[in-house]
Amino acid sequence: MQMYVIFSNSKQILFSLQLICISEISDTFAKVNDPNDEHK
Repeated sequence: MQMYVIFSNSKQILFSLQLICISEISDTFAKVNDPNDEHK
């Protein structure tokens, strides 16, 4: 039972880490795309 709790907790941590990475990447893409918009 305890192993299952640890496993589900690690799954939640991985999921939140994924969300953070996705938001960081989209932020980076937004910054990269901004100069391109100015050139148009």
